[in-house]
Amino acid sequence: MLHRNLEPHRCCHSHLDQITKNLHQNKAYICRWLSRLVCPKSYFPQPSQGSKTKSNRLPDLFADVTHGLQQGRSIDPFTNSYINQQIFFGNYGLGTSVVLFSGKQLSNLVKQNQLGQQAAKMELQQTNDDIMLNVLLAYLQVLNNKEQLTQAQNQFELTRKQVARLHILDSQGAIIPAQLYDLKGQLAGDQLLVINAGNAMETAKLTLAQLMNMPYDKNMQVEQITAADLGAKYEGTTENIYNQAVAQLAIIK
Repeated sequence: MLHRNLEPHRCCHSHLDQITKNLHQNKAYICRWLSRLVCPKSYFPQPSQGSKTKSNRLPDLFADVTHGLQQGRSIDPFTNSYINQQIFFGNYGLGTSVVLFSGKQLSNLVKQNQLGQQAAKMELQQTNDDIMLNVLLAYLQVLNNKEQLTQAQNQFELTRKQVARLHILDSQGAIIPAQLYDLKGQLAGDQLLVINAGNAMETAKLTLAQLMNMPYDKNMQVEQITAADLGAKYEGTTENIYNQAVAQLAIIK
């Protein structure tokens, strides 16, 4: 470190105003000089952790300015005797330091931060992939529950028609009453299945809306998958599927 101590100045009380003025002028000059040397913090964008680690390899530059005033009984720095007067003094320093070797600590820390940044990107991609897959599964669940609701409604309607037919036969005495009562019990069970299937479909819609970050709408309709779509031939091979998964899915990377 380079360091320079300015020689203390002895003065009498009559020169106090002039020395004080010079002292403030020197201090203002040093402050302007340091402001040119050190850039404002807001001038540069905030670096990442990896950039901060790399910057640790660069030399450090620092400066210090000290001014003081001794008043009353003190020791004269020239004669080493006691005096009773005011003494102004100033110290100015400029230093630098650089790390020559630290057992590859900085290099390993840079690699660690780079790997950590890559891992964070992978975690972000994994989150995006999970959301995409969850939305796809929720969409298929809505279609599945809708199909089950349609089947339950069709079964309920068929059972209801059979109950109406048995009512006519029972009124004419063509069947025993137990057959009608059994079919009415089946009709009540089919009605319960319709209610459960409807609740399951609404729950699947709610899950899909939450995953898509959109408000729930009871009248929300999803596009159906037709038989033509299911019957389309997929031209991709196992190798192509694997290569696409490696390139896109973070869990495989």
